[in-house]
Parts: sequence; structure tokens; C-alpha cells
Amino acid sequence: MPQFLREEKKQYKPVSKVVVVALSALLVAVSLTLAYIGKIYLTFGPIRITFENMPILLGGFIFGPFIGGLVGVCSDLLSCVLAANTINPIITVGAFSIGFFAGIFKQYVFKDKSVFSIYFSVMIPHIFGSMLIKSVGLRVYYHFPYSLLFLRIPLYLAIGTLEAYVIYTFLKIKSIQKQLERM
Repeated sequence: MPQFLREEKKQYKPVSKVVVVALSALLVAVSLTLAYIGKIYLTFGPIRITFENMPILLGGFIFGPFIGGLVGVCSDLLSCVLAANTINPIITVGAFSIGFFAGIFKQYVFKDKSVFSIYFSVMIPHIFGSMLIKSVGLRVYYHFPYSLLFLRIPLYLAIGTLEAYVIYTFLKIKSIQKQLERM
């Protein structure tokens, strides 16, 4: 076969561990920033509007389930330390599961870049991590009533939809696509 007919595959060097650690730390920092600057507490209990999970989801999308989970754990632990709150291990597991399931579903189940694959790769981690595990942590440690915890379901359906749209738009930027192809 002539040379010009062969499909040329780009050979990229694998991403170094230093780059993964640096970008993961950046995602943790963005999560902490969104947690403190961009949150709105509603007047009752465990209900707050925040987009702190978006960098955790991106960590899972870009680096896979375990790095995404570690971004979630680091974000939660640092958030507790910086706010002088006690660490709730159930909520930390919920933060881990958001990054972990985002990586699982985006890299192994919904591999394409369609809006539906992004949406489900965001919503399934929110169902497990935010709506179930974190709600159990809030109930066990802080004894919030179930009636307030059930309000987290429509809240995270709305937050997840907005996060999916922002992530989808972010991943459609050509320069970001080029950099992600190198990884």
C-alpha cells in the first residue's frame, strides 16, 4: 500500500505522573473555590446549591475512576479542614464515589462525546454519591429529617443538568479536545 494511503496515527508520549498530580491538584483547588465562593445556602438544613462536584466529575472523565475518586476525597477532606468542620467519612465516601463513577461511566460505559453520554455520566454519579451516600451521611451524623433529605433529589437533578451542560460545552472546545487527545 502506498505511503499516502496509509492512515497515520499520531504517537503521543504518555502523560507523566507529575502532570496528572498537578492537574488533579488544580481540579481540587477549583472544587474548593467553587465550594466557598459559589455556594448558596437555602434557609433550611442540608440544602445548598453548589457546583463543587464539577471538577471532581472532570477528574473522573479525564483521568479515570481512581484519580477522579481521589480528587473527590482530597476536595472533601481539605474543605472540612479549611472550614474547621469535623470530617464525615460517609460524605467523604460520597465524594469519592462521584469521581469514581464518573470515570467508570465516561471511560467504560458511555465512551462517546454526545450530550447524552455526558449527561448520564454526570447524573449516575450524582444519584449514587450526592443523593444516596451523602444523604445517608447527613442523616447519620447530623440527624436531618428525611423530608429535608428528599429535597436533595430535585436539587441534584437540576445541579447535575447544569453541570452536564457546562462539562459538555467545556469538552467541545477545540483546544481542550487537542490536549485531551494527547493524554
